Amino acid sequence: MSNSSDLLHLKQQLRAFAEQRNWDQFHTPKNLSMALSGEVAEITEIFVSAS
Repeated sequence: MSNSSDLLHLKQQLRAFAEQRNWDQFHTPKNLSMALSGEVAEITEIFVSAS
């Protein structure tokens, strides 16, 4: 199997996993950006406290 077909297979598995759990309702651009902001804040805190 090539790398691109491995990646395609993984993407299909992840999509099926999310669909089985009805997660699409939570994966709006607004919700994803808010979650990402929270994660970035946690990473930033590590660097600020290490300085």
